Amino acid sequence: MGTVSLLFLLIVVLASGSFIECAKPNILFILADDYGFNDIGYHQSQGETTAQLIYTPNLDALAQEGVRLESHYAQPLCSPTRGALMTGRLPAHTGIGPNVIKPDMPYAMPKSEQFLAEVLRDAGYATHLVGKWHMGFCDERYTPTFRGFQSFFGYFNGAEDYYTHMRTEDGYIGFDLRDGTTPNELAPVAEANNRYKNMYSTEVFGARVVSIIQDHAEQSGSVPLFMYIPFQAVHNPLEVPAKYTSPYGDIKNNDRKTEAGMINAMDQAVGNITSALKSTGLWQNSIIIFVADNGGPEGNAANNYPLRGYKTTNFEGGVRVNAFMAGPGANISSSLIGKQTNQLFHIVDWLPTLAHAAGATLNPPNPLDGFDQWDSITTGSAGPRNFIVHNMPPLAKGLTHGALRYNQWKFIIQSSHAGSKAEANTTCLPPPGFTPAVTDVPPVAYKGYYLFNINDDPYETTNLAQEEPDQLQFMIDMFKTYQTDAVDDLSTKYEIDPTCDPQLNSDKAWAPWDTVPGSQCSYL
Repeated sequence: MGTVSLLFLLIVVLASGSFIECAKPNILFILADDYGFNDIGYHQSQGETTAQLIYTPNLDALAQEGVRLESHYAQPLCSPTRGALMTGRLPAHTGIGPNVIKPDMPYAMPKSEQFLAEVLRDAGYATHLVGKWHMGFCDERYTPTFRGFQSFFGYFNGAEDYYTHMRTEDGYIGFDLRDGTTPNELAPVAEANNRYKNMYSTEVFGARVVSIIQDHAEQSGSVPLFMYIPFQAVHNPLEVPAKYTSPYGDIKNNDRKTEAGMINAMDQAVGNITSALKSTGLWQNSIIIFVADNGGPEGNAANNYPLRGYKTTNFEGGVRVNAFMAGPGANISSSLIGKQTNQLFHIVDWLPTLAHAAGATLNPPNPLDGFDQWDSITTGSAGPRNFIVHNMPPLAKGLTHGALRYNQWKFIIQSSHAGSKAEANTTCLPPPGFTPAVTDVPPVAYKGYYLFNINDDPYETTNLAQEEPDQLQFMIDMFKTYQTDAVDDLSTKYEIDPTCDPQLNSDKAWAPWDTVPGSQCSYL
C-alpha cells in the first residue's frame, strides 16, 4: 500500500471516531450499600464451608480484568461516605458525619461544596445518577440535578422498601422514587409510583442504567459519559425475589439466605450493565469502579469476617471495603491486571483521581482531603497517602470518638458514638452456619484507647496501646492536630422538622419542603 493510501486511511479512521486512545474515558462508579467485606466472590477463601459461599461471577470477572484495591477505606455510615466521595472532603470538614442525614432533618451537604459531577460536567461529560442520594433534600437546590447531574432516577433517603419504595421515619411515611431529569423537573413522582411500585429496585435501577447507556451510545456517543450508580442493595430491609435465592437452598439462616439473594441480584445487574457497555461499543473506552460505602451491618445477614466490626464502627469491618477498578479505558498496566494493590486509599481520593482520568481542571472552592491516586492504581507506583482519618470531632469536644491510621498504625478511641463506634465487645465472627466454629476474644481498651499494627494484625486482635506508649502518644498528638480544623456534625445542630411530612404533599411523597410554612430548612 502506498504512502498516500496510508495517509488517506489514517484520515478516515480519525474522522470516523474509531481512534479513541486520546478520548476522555466513560466513567461508571458503582456504589454498593452495606456490602460485607467477605461477601464478594474473590474474598471467599477464609474459612467458609463450600455450602456457604456467595457467588458473584460478574463482579469477580470485572475485578479479574482490573486491579483490586485491598486497602480501600470508607466511612462507617452511608451519608458520610457519599458526601466524602462526591466532594473529596472528609466529614470532619463538611459536617456530613459521622451520623447520617435522616429524612426529617432540615439540612444537607452545604452549598459551598463542589461535587464530582460538577467537575466532570464542566469537563464535557454527560452526567447521570441512578439510585440512592442520601445527601439531603430539604431544599430543591440540594438535590442531584442542582449539583452537577443532568438526570436523576432514584430516591432521596435510605432504607426504604425495595418493592413499594416507601420510607418511614419518626412516624412520617411517604413514597420515595422519582424520575427527575432537569433542575425544574423534580416532581414526576406519580408516574414513578404507577410504573415502578411493586418492582424490585435493584432490577429497576439496573435496567435504567442499561437504558441510559444505550441512549447515550445512540445519541451522544462522542460525549464522554459519567454515571454514578449507588444501588440500594444490599441495605436493609432484607428483601429479594425468590429466584435470586434459589442457588442458596443450603443456607439455613433466613437472613443470610436473603442477603445472598440480594447480592446475587446486584451482581446480575452489574453483569447487565457491563454487557450493555460492550454491545453498544462503549466498553473499549470505559472505566468501571466498584466500591462499598461501608462494611456490612451487625447481625446474621452480612459477612465481614475475618475483619473485626461492622457498619457504624471504626474497626476494619466497618471501614475497609470491597473495591476495584477495571475497564479498557483505564489503561491499567498489564502487570497489574488481575492483581491487588495494598496502597492506602480513601473514598475522598476518587474526586481528584477521576478528575485526572477525565482531564478535568480542578479549582475546588475548599481544600481537598483527597489525593490523586491515578498513577498508583494504573501503574503501581508508590501512592501519596500514608494516613487516613476515619472520624474525629472538633478539638473543643476532646477525644470523645474517632480513629486515625498512620502507616501501619491505627489509633481508635473507645466510643459508642453514632457512626463512630468502637465498643468493648465488638466481635470478629462470621455469620451462622460456618464451620469450623470460630471463637473470638475482643481486645480490651487501654485507658479508653486502642492501638493496632494493621500490617501485622489486620484483624485487630491485639491492643498495643500499653506496650507502645510512645507510639500511642504520637497518634494522640497527630489526632489532635487534625482536630484543629474539624467541624461539628451538622446532625447535632438540627431537630426533627414536622413540615417535612410527605402527607402534606398531594402525591404523598418525600420532597423538598423549604417552601412549606414553618419550615426549618435553610439553603446554607
